[in-house]
Order: sequence, then C-alpha cells, then structure tokens
Amino acid sequence: LFVREGEAVRAGQVIARLDTSLLDAQIAAAREAVALAEARLAQARAGARPGQVAIAEAQLALGQFDEAERTLDDLLRLSPDSGRGLWLMGELRRRRGQEGYMDYFRRAADSEVDTGPEIRARYGLMLLAIGDADAAESYLRRAYEAGLRDAPLLAGLGELALRRKQYDRAERFLAEAVSGSEGLDRAKILMNLGAVHEAREKWTNAAEVFAEAARWPGFRASGSISAARCYYRAGRYAAAMKYVDIAFSLRPGDRTVLEWRRKIEDARFGPPAPTTYP
Repeated sequence: LFVREGEAVRAGQVIARLDTSLLDAQIAAAREAVALAEARLAQARAGARPGQVAIAEAQLALGQFDEAERTLDDLLRLSPDSGRGLWLMGELRRRRGQEGYMDYFRRAADSEVDTGPEIRARYGLMLLAIGDADAAESYLRRAYEAGLRDAPLLAGLGELALRRKQYDRAERFLAEAVSGSEGLDRAKILMNLGAVHEAREKWTNAAEVFAEAARWPGFRASGSISAARCYYRAGRYAAAMKYVDIAFSLRPGDRTVLEWRRKIEDARFGPPAPTTYP
C-alpha cells in the first residue's frame, strides 16, 4: 500500500500494487502442463511408442500371447490408428487361430499413422497368395512408389506381371528380386523367372533357371522336370535326360514325368524297335 488509512487521495493515484509473482509462476506452470499434454496427445495421434511396439514384438516371438494382447490393447487405446500396432494385433490373432486377423492387417496397411511401405507390401503379398491379384497390386504398387525395393516386393510385382502375361515387366522385377534373395524364397522366384523365359520360348535360358531352382529340396522335382522339358525343346537331349531322371527318381509314378521321360528317350535314342515274332 502507498497510502495510510484516512489519507486523502486524488483520481488516478496509485494507492496499492499486487504482488503477482506467485500467480505468474502458477500460470506459467499451467501453460507448461498444457503444452506437455498437447505434445503427448500429438505423439499418441502420430503413432505408438517404439518401446511398446518392441515389447509386443518380443512377447509374440516368445509365444507370450496373453501378455502381448495386454500390451497391444494399451498401445491401441493410446493410438487406435497405429499401423504397427494394428499389424501386430492381426498377427496375434492369426497365431491364435482367431478370425478377423485379415481385417487388422487391412486396417494397418490403410492407416496413415505409424505405418510404412513394408506393411503395405506384406499385406499385398498376402492378398496375392490368396488370389486377390487386383487388390494386391494396389498395395504392392503403393509400397514400390514409396521407395521400397526388397526382394519379396519385387517378386510379388513380378508374379503379378507374369499372371498378366506382361513378360518384359515380369522379367525385370524377377531378375532384380533374385539378386536380393536366398534359400526357398530364391527358388520360388527362379521358378517364376523360368516360367517367363519359357513363355517367351527362350528354352535354354528357362532350362538353366529351372535347373538352378532344382538345387533346393522343396523345388527339386518341379524344377527338374521343368528343366528337362525346356532342354528338350532346345534340342539338348542329354541335359534333358539328366533332369528327367532326377524327376523320375523323386516321382516315379507321376504321369507327367513318365510321359516326358519316354519322349526324351525317344528323341535321344530313337523309338524302341518293334517286337517281332517268328
């Protein structure tokens, strides 16, 4: 106070000043709290916390499904449109044999929050595997246009082009996919690439690719008979005989193998002489 009780004052005279330092501090603290809450809300809307995703992934890998479900429930409560969270929930339901997992995968691939081309590519490959080529192409193309170039995506695009008889496009994608793949995935890509060469009547190229695919146990029989067929059409009967014999050793009762074996033997050695009786 700047005046005493009973002292005369004039209009406009300052008679007191409030100390607002405490109030100012409280207002500043409240503003900081609001800013922090808004930041957390923005983070939630932008996606799940990486730690939650990592925990859920580890729990799934360890088969801790109940724990993973609780983690994912918390994650999706915070960020219901999290692409990674939705994908993991779909994977959890798939492993449990529950219905509706494809819907979670679709929502993850369609989400614009905390997702990426890898998720869209994986969903597109699932659609391709169940025969929905048109829908698969949409997701695979989006992943490709976003810059993803991994072997599974390229192989999927190549398989789509092969189904549509777009052989130049198929060969380009599949050849690039082969260079980044290994094991059974590589063998499957090689089988599709061989089919492209065979459709274009590049018999030797097709045979060599099929023969490489036949190195893997899961494709040894199918790769060998395909190699034999194409070597036969290229006029390389000795090589055709080698691979048809491999196929025969694996599938001795297969009608297709038996027919090709007889055809290749006839081409290489000539048809058997007719039996004569005295």
